[in-house]
Amino acid sequence: MKILRWIVVLCGLALFAWSFMQPAVREASASPGAVGMRGYTCATVTLITPWGKDGARMLHDAPADYFSMLISGWINPAFLLVLIFTLIRPVSVASTVLSMLVVLMFSACWVIFVRHHFVPLRGYYMWMGGIIVALTAAKAYPRRS
Repeated sequence: MKILRWIVVLCGLALFAWSFMQPAVREASASPGAVGMRGYTCATVTLITPWGKDGARMLHDAPADYFSMLISGWINPAFLLVLIFTLIRPVSVASTVLSMLVVLMFSACWVIFVRHHFVPLRGYYMWMGGIIVALTAAKAYPRRS
C-alpha cells in the first residue's frame, strides 16, 4: 500500500505542477474564447503584489483584497511545506490541521475572483485538485495492528 500512496502523491504533484501552465482565470467580461491568465502568472502576482507599492495601496484602500491576495500567494509555499511535514508525520494531529488550513486558504482566491470579476478556468481546478489529492494521499497510512 505504501507504493500506491506514493504514486497518488506524485500524481497530485504532477497535476499541481501542470496546472501552472494552464489558463487559470480570465476576466468575466472577456470573450469566452479568451485564453486568460496562466497559473504561473497568478502565482507570481499573488506572491509579489502584497509586498510592493500596489500592495501598500491595496492595504489602505481595500484591506479585504489585500489579505485575500496575501493568503492566496501563500498557498503554494504552505502546501509544499505541509506536504513534506505530512509525508514525514502522516498520523499527527498537526498534519491534519495544517492540511485543512491549506484547503481553507482556497477561499481567499474566491474573494479575489468575486471582487475583481474573474472566472476560474481549468488551471485553477487542476491546481486545487492536485493539492487536495496530494495532501489526502500523504495522510493515507497503513493501519497498524
